[in-house]
Amino acid sequence: MDLSRRDFIKLAALAPVVSVACGIPEKELEVQSLADFPEDLVKGKDAWFATQCGSCPDGCGVIVRVIEGRAKKIEGNLDYPQNRGKHLARCEASLQATYHPDRIKTPLKRKAGSTRGTNEFIPIGWDEAIEHVQRNIRNTQGQTAIMTNPLRGHLGLVVNEFASITKSRHISYEEMDRVVVRKAIRDVFGQERLPKFDISNANTVLSFGADFLGTWFSPVAMGHDYAGFRGSVGKDRGYFIHVEPRMSQTAANADWWIPIQPGNEGLLAKSIAYVIISEQLGDELYTNLLTHNLGVTALGDEFSPENVAGRLGIPELRGKQPAQVIREIAHKIASGGPSVILGGGSTAAHTNASESLQTIYSLNYLTGSVGKVGGVILNPSSPLSEVPDSASGASYEEWKDVVGQIRRGEINSLIVHGIDPMYAFGESLGFSSALTDNVSLVSVTNFLDDTALMADVILPEASSLESWSSDIPDPAPGYQVVGIQQPVLNPPTDANLVGNFGDILLKVADSISKGSIPWNSMQKVIESGFSDLFDLNRGSIKAATPSGFWQGALQRGGWWDINAESEMSNATPMPLPEISDPQFDGSGSFYLIPVSGVGIGSGDLAHLPWLQALPDPMTTVAWSTWMEINDKEAEGMGIAEGDVIEIKSDRGTIKVTAYLSPAAAPKVLGVIKGQGHKDYGRYAKERGSNLEEILAPLTDRLTGAHAWASTRVTINKTGESVEIPRYEGTQLAVDPSLELHGVRKVVKITKGHKH
Repeated sequence: MDLSRRDFIKLAALAPVVSVACGIPEKELEVQSLADFPEDLVKGKDAWFATQCGSCPDGCGVIVRVIEGRAKKIEGNLDYPQNRGKHLARCEASLQATYHPDRIKTPLKRKAGSTRGTNEFIPIGWDEAIEHVQRNIRNTQGQTAIMTNPLRGHLGLVVNEFASITKSRHISYEEMDRVVVRKAIRDVFGQERLPKFDISNANTVLSFGADFLGTWFSPVAMGHDYAGFRGSVGKDRGYFIHVEPRMSQTAANADWWIPIQPGNEGLLAKSIAYVIISEQLGDELYTNLLTHNLGVTALGDEFSPENVAGRLGIPELRGKQPAQVIREIAHKIASGGPSVILGGGSTAAHTNASESLQTIYSLNYLTGSVGKVGGVILNPSSPLSEVPDSASGASYEEWKDVVGQIRRGEINSLIVHGIDPMYAFGESLGFSSALTDNVSLVSVTNFLDDTALMADVILPEASSLESWSSDIPDPAPGYQVVGIQQPVLNPPTDANLVGNFGDILLKVADSISKGSIPWNSMQKVIESGFSDLFDLNRGSIKAATPSGFWQGALQRGGWWDINAESEMSNATPMPLPEISDPQFDGSGSFYLIPVSGVGIGSGDLAHLPWLQALPDPMTTVAWSTWMEINDKEAEGMGIAEGDVIEIKSDRGTIKVTAYLSPAAAPKVLGVIKGQGHKDYGRYAKERGSNLEEILAPLTDRLTGAHAWASTRVTINKTGESVEIPRYEGTQLAVDPSLELHGVRKVVKITKGHKH
């Protein structure tokens, strides 16, 4: 059979799709690059451009291969210190975000008389769109709110300047646990920026819930370091202990997984501190600072392993009782250093989260790990003083306050970018009902997400492959880094765009600021910043002129200075806090643990089919909302794999598909987030369930952040059953004959012996 090159590529693209054939859209392969391309490019010649990924949390430096005006492949930039040649699947999916068939390519305005929440829009020109935003800002007189994801780098600078001149309020939404983690870092280490956890040089790592090999903060950078931790040349293999109710990707890689009852992680950490202090295993100076010079008396015997063990829900592990487990962990991190202790994930999602994380991160002081190679290394501040090097989202309580202001008419103009508050908050904050006809909503997005459906005007933007921006990694690699995002291709020929979000704001501000903002485009903003870096006369780029320095930055993907490290913080650690009991909402017998996917995350990338098809590393399930349940418990309830299950909380009900796992802890349900969008393009629309709809509105006691792991639920069979799309056989890879007292044994296979 004769095949053209184009047909061959299409057929080859089917290969990774076949194994998850169930539940996949038939038209997945419609996502492809445009048929036409700029004629001024040499045909058949490829070009490689260094830029930044706009889709992943790491801020990865990437190299993009462009042929005849079309981006073909994205790889990690070996030169960029944050990811050192590695990259996430999300980076490659930037291609689909650019060439997506449902991408919005021109400004849209809601039809007169149409209802919010319906897809009834008409195209308009940019002059009308910009005038609409300008008019709203002028008419509301300081009653505008700009809602975004946390913004670092020069885009953060532009948004801050825009908010200042328009007297607008800028509020950010940050998914999952990060608000609490950032507060704990600030309280314990005395700085806004996240530190570098020097895992590669550590001998022991103790993690409480932080899935740093999956989705937590910077999985590429930390995964790279983890490889060194496990086997660098001239270094012994490190020992890794992970504490978490659910077996996550990171827990599965641990030498010792400690399943714990949700909400008790801080109690365990304080008992570990008790052992270190009582047995004088730790740093004497910091022991005194953390206990008001009272030593173990400050903690009291109530935190001894023997008194705490019965409250933790830890089973017997390796023949050791829970109290023995606690003492062994304490000795391991105190005597097996250098050690890194970190916490996040579901540990940071309870009503006592701040107390727990403060205790967990304080263990780094007790073990003498702060400021040490193989420990916690504080990151330096930005080399550009006005450019944000760190950004944190607002708490759940702060968002509740903003919605209250909208409802009272104190905020009546909204500009939304990079987040989908209608989806993220469901109906828990009443965001939808607050959007009356008196409130103007402008959504800057390329896809019709749940918030855009409610908008009056939708403004599309250039994708990350078509626009200018920058990033200052957080966490950084222990020294100063500024990454640069440059356009590597032109926008689609049928698109009517003016640039990215920063460019749009600068156009809106043009007549409002009256020259108070010195730039007219994001390119000028970035060039100005790198001119300042040139003036520093140090770092990775050596050039005699600003233009030469600029070209060097574009070629390498940014600037960094490995000698610009942070000085030791003078912060005095706070005394170990009291640990309050976790509170839960609901009377159900199961703890609900939301899971962020390695592909679609918490739903922000659900419109991209490559990421929908990316299998979860623990279940291998794709394209659906699944519930992970202990196989023995499921069998006892008559639940089989593929059964459609109704999960009910005191807040609502959703339907999910059952996945049985022998690694799932009893009474703990792991449920994937990210599905259940009202629209968001053909690959996400009405697919699965929105987990946010049933989560309890409880918050962390100290920060007001959402305690999203504090929901208890009941489950019931619906009588329906479906085939789960997953990369896995139907048989468990466990020999039933190896069960003893309900516990499955692991067979150790060695050479020269038969078992």
